[in-house]
Amino acid sequence: MNFMGEPVGKVTATVRIWNVMAESDILAGRKQPWEMECLVGNGAVMVVIPEELADRLGLSREPRQMIVTYADGRSEALSVAIGLRLEVLGRSAECRAIAEPNRKGVLLDQIALEDLDLLVDWSHRRLVPNDPSGPTTAVFKAAVG
Repeated sequence: MNFMGEPVGKVTATVRIWNVMAESDILAGRKQPWEMECLVGNGAVMVVIPEELADRLGLSREPRQMIVTYADGRSEALSVAIGLRLEVLGRSAECRAIAEPNRKGVLLDQIALEDLDLLVDWSHRRLVPNDPSGPTTAVFKAAVG
């Protein structure tokens, strides 16, 4: 168990990814998204993709790099790719992603899971919909005046 009482172990999921600028071509079937198994990082706070994949997808980068701190305490400045579309279990979300050099796979973070309205089923080591009828989002009204 980890410090939150969750079982320790890997959870993976099939993800389809593409550049949002190619969205109409993807939806029309003129282009195919990249499909791969990704690691679900329940403690991660940003999607991480290989820098090479970000380049192949033609993702733009934010003008400033982000300081990334790894679990082993190392830190480094990495670029942030924008305009990434993720699809998992038929649910999609647009997100930013750390573009990490020499990375071998995709890491799906907790924020993307919330955007996709997916939960980690630790007992079966898989992702499951929070609401099987479709993604839900809490919306709050702000007082104006």
